[in-house]
Amino acid sequence: MSARDYLSDPARLEALDRLEVADRGTGAAIEALTRVTARFFGVERATVHLVDDERQSVQASSDGVCAPDVPLGKTFCERTVLYQDLVLIPDLREDTGFSASEFVTGPEQLRFYAGMPLRTDEGYVIGTLCLLDSRANIHRAFSDHQVAVYRDLAEAVVQTMALRDLHRSSQQRLLRVGEEDAVTGLLNRWGLTTRLVESLDSSTARHAGVGLIQIRLHGLARLKHAYGSGFGNQVLGAAIDRLRPLLARTEWIARISDAQLLIARIESGAHEPDVQSALAAALEARTEAVMEQFETPFRHEDTPLHLIPQLGVAYASVRQVSLYTLLDRVDGAVYKARRDYPDESGLCWSHSGLEAEYQEDVGLENRLRQAIEEGSLRVVYQPIVDLTAGNRIVGAEALVRWPQPSGPSISPGVFVPLAEEIGVIDQLGQWVFEQACRTLRHGCEQTGRTLWMSVNVSPRQLANSALASELERIARQAGVTPAQIRLEITESGLMQQADSIGTVLERLITAGFSLALDDFGTGHSSLSRLTHLPFQVLKVDRAFVSDSPNGPGAAVVASVSTLAEALGLKRVAEGVETAEEAAYVREHGYEFGQGFLYAEPLSAEAFVARLLSSE
Repeated sequence: MSARDYLSDPARLEALDRLEVADRGTGAAIEALTRVTARFFGVERATVHLVDDERQSVQASSDGVCAPDVPLGKTFCERTVLYQDLVLIPDLREDTGFSASEFVTGPEQLRFYAGMPLRTDEGYVIGTLCLLDSRANIHRAFSDHQVAVYRDLAEAVVQTMALRDLHRSSQQRLLRVGEEDAVTGLLNRWGLTTRLVESLDSSTARHAGVGLIQIRLHGLARLKHAYGSGFGNQVLGAAIDRLRPLLARTEWIARISDAQLLIARIESGAHEPDVQSALAAALEARTEAVMEQFETPFRHEDTPLHLIPQLGVAYASVRQVSLYTLLDRVDGAVYKARRDYPDESGLCWSHSGLEAEYQEDVGLENRLRQAIEEGSLRVVYQPIVDLTAGNRIVGAEALVRWPQPSGPSISPGVFVPLAEEIGVIDQLGQWVFEQACRTLRHGCEQTGRTLWMSVNVSPRQLANSALASELERIARQAGVTPAQIRLEITESGLMQQADSIGTVLERLITAGFSLALDDFGTGHSSLSRLTHLPFQVLKVDRAFVSDSPNGPGAAVVASVSTLAEALGLKRVAEGVETAEEAAYVREHGYEFGQGFLYAEPLSAEAFVARLLSSE
């Protein structure tokens, strides 16, 4: 290998880069070694020189002075690196290669030089430990002991540099660990934020903007509960593999929570409107592509498994808002997508009025807590009739309402999910149940008949292992038996916790309650799972009843009836509003019906009065 080839050998340069510090100082330890070296050999100066393929640089010196870099061809140490062993020049003026050197003839007037190679563990010489003096012939030769000490000192310099490099590498690894998600290897929220800040700081464009897409993978927690965390992480990895090819060069993907990913994009340009427009167009295209990636289900053996993407999007010029404000905004957008599309894929773009909406939500939350504590909500009762006995009222469904002092009532579709989210659904559910039991007892006492009451149970309530005992206690204190109560569970709610509520359902049955599967046909029930759960009643959703008898939903009404009959379940048609709908459900074997055709939801007093008037 030629001298030039050795100096430019990539492996040697890589070894040098790994050990060389970015600044001129290599630390107090190496400077101390140069001072020890100078004293041991009695020279004016000892230095550490590093040599790459273009120049020599001084990294440490016993006198604390680090001279400027020197191009190759003019240095003493280049010879030592190429010779790869001790080089001793007693008098530089007598050496034909350096007698005319500016270091010899110039102000420094160097006369003596010795260089010991700095050899890495891989065997590459990356520089020298030099002895320099303005006196000639102070060492015309070294004893074996001096050479051995000299080599040991040079090795100590290399090992000190290696330890420093190891420390720096360890720090970098710790930083990477702090910035990476342990499961997927993606950046975490902190790591992504760091990358964005670094990229924005290094941008030379006049205007820069950031776009964020936060992806909540609804259903991932359910898969983990069903098949284990290991399988859930495999599905998460497969989802990430689908998303990676979508990313452009200026985009990153991070995992910011158990079931949430974040895609970030930087756009820059000379004009802010152009940056904003480019961000909006890119994010719109990217969200469409993300949604498409989840249309194809994942699989567990032969079972298709669906992850439902709920997306929040936010973008802005960094001149308008800080990066941290933008992260808050995309959090808010995905929260709204989750709230607006609780069990389906959805997308929400952040906008200026979103924060005001959340402030209104906080106010609504406080008002709901107060309403529950004060008992200012109301329970109304929609009669349920026996279609096989002349539409005689046999019971009712208890429905909670939230009237307002001024303006319309707040929909249960708004405040019930809110009660679930803020953790007051148990308190609300038990209050409604108690009111329903008291009304049921009063109706039975006034009519002398055995009636029953349907009460909705939230999926969050089913997470309470003591639910059966608590409801049984309330029912008996109110003077009714659990056998008079039908607890209604929505199909979509059942699917949220289908693998974890079997024990609770069995306890409810053991306590004497009947279970009704509400809104059947709107969820994604596994029929095999349905046959193993202890339901006694199926309620077909009102959307299919209203589509009867001539719309496509009529087929669902008929098929649900056939299924219920095969499973030995009672059938209830809800939302019956016309005589044609009533005739159709009766024709297909539905035993019970409820809807405006028979009665609208009534107050407790009006419900009992309706019972008495129908006797």
